[in-house]
Amino acid sequence: MALHCAGKADTNHGFVESFNCRLRDECLNEHLFTNLRRARRMIAVWRED
Repeated sequence: MALHCAGKADTNHGFVESFNCRLRDECLNEHLFTNLRRARRMIAVWRED
């Protein structure tokens, strides 16, 4: 079975890299997520801020 993956050009975009870096540094590394629902909620709160 073949899987389609997005090309590297999508992830090399400066805005995407910057967003992913900020998300990781400011949200994901700061919280311990016990389940997917909590992770989604915390990420939504972070995005609104």
